[in-house]
Amino acid sequence: MVTIYINIDERHFVTGWGSTYSENSHKLVLEKNHDFFSSDIHCWEYVDGELRFDEEEKNRLLDEFEKEQNKLSADELNTLALFELAQEIEALRIENQELRGGVMK
Repeated sequence: MVTIYINIDERHFVTGWGSTYSENSHKLVLEKNHDFFSSDIHCWEYVDGELRFDEEEKNRLLDEFEKEQNKLSADELNTLALFELAQEIEALRIENQELRGGVMK
């Protein structure tokens, strides 16, 4: 058995843990091989003095992580904007040539 102290947020999900008491922490005694130690602590909810793994919270956190990973950086956004602008300029150049009835280079 292992004694740990957890901190929780306003929704009662674990935000951190340690082996020493800190202000507003909650004492727990767990088996050394408890799933808590081998999973994302932020998916565990503290309810009625016990930990409960929340699959919905796990899925929410995974979705949030994937969205963050899929965000483009400022440089990537600028590159994409320049590429789209170049395509638009080329389309306008071709349209202008066709309106003039000739081929320009």
